[in-house]
This record gives sequence, structure tokens and C-alpha cells, in this order.
Amino acid sequence: MRVQESFSVYPVRAVIVMGVSGCGKTTIGQDLAARLNNAPFIDADTLHPPSNVAKMADGIPLGDADRWPWLHSVRQEIADQANLLLAAKKSREEEGSRRIVVESSAKSPDE
Repeated sequence: MRVQESFSVYPVRAVIVMGVSGCGKTTIGQDLAARLNNAPFIDADTLHPPSNVAKMADGIPLGDADRWPWLHSVRQEIADQANLLLAAKKSREEEGSRRIVVESSAKSPDE
């Protein structure tokens, strides 16, 4: 069943693909973006600051203090992409033109 969407409240939708490392998020996200009329694809893992990358490389779990700046970066990138889509003045009938696909690892601080 397909649900009619209203673009009056949320003119651009972000589709988030999450999972543990190595499960195929990037492949699925890129394929999904292509199927959504070549929607922008954001690999959110590339938005981590160098300090987070160093911790993860050393096997040190990220805490909330590490994640908040990264989440703000992800949110800003989604907003920037949304603004580009809206500025392009795509028609509402082009469903994929109003979507952004975001891929990110999902690990708890306890892992």
C-alpha cells in the first residue's frame, strides 16, 4: 500500500540507512539513491571529525560527547542537500528529487 505524502510540512525527506559495520549499508544506500531518481547520497561516516576517526581506529567506543558534534554535522549536511534540492525547483511529481539517502554505522557505546 502506498501512502500519499504531503510536502507542505516536510518538503524534503531523508532516508536513513543504518547498521553495523560491514553489513552493506553503503551498497544498499547507493542503490536506493539511484532508484530514487539519483537522490543525493551522504556517507555520514565520512563526516566524523578526526578525533572520532582516531578513537574508532583504536577500538575506543564513541560516547555522547563524541557523537553530538558529528550528529550536528550530519544534520547540517542533510539541510544543505535539502536546500540544493529545493533551489533546483524540481516538481513534486518527481519523488526521488525530494529525497536524500544517508548511510551511517549504528553502534552502541557498549560495543
